[in-house]
Amino acid sequence: MKLAFAVLLLFAIVPIDANANESARLEVKVAGQPVSLDSSKDLAVKFWLQQLVLSALYSNVVQESTVSEWATALQGDATIHCRYPVNSLLAIPERRTLTFDEVLLPVPVRGWPAYVYLKHGSTYTRVAKYDPWVLAKLKVESGISTTLEPTISRRLF
Repeated sequence: MKLAFAVLLLFAIVPIDANANESARLEVKVAGQPVSLDSSKDLAVKFWLQQLVLSALYSNVVQESTVSEWATALQGDATIHCRYPVNSLLAIPERRTLTFDEVLLPVPVRGWPAYVYLKHGSTYTRVAKYDPWVLAKLKVESGISTTLEPTISRRLF
């Protein structure tokens, strides 16, 4: 289990292409307004966003999406949107590998996001069944929420 987690962490942190010198650009929006994050919060949000996608990838619920779904999700009041170097990869051993350029998480005022959206060029994908604890941690780190609910149990991480 520790080896698998180390591999996950490696894939989440280490860029795997020629664009390794590029960095991801993060945008967080709360109540329709951009949120400014210091460098440590920026890195934490990027990390937890990748962990959220990895947790969904572990469940292997990966579906096709559309440009209109992406556009609708992007217009939400609270969103976390990260642009990665072109052809970034996330993978879990013995599972699917996802290639993407952007990750978008629309966070509804109440309830849970239905999907985490991924964009690779002109291909749109959505993943579901993510770890709720990772989502809660991501919401706190990004400033969308102020507290981590103690009733949320960890599913994967």
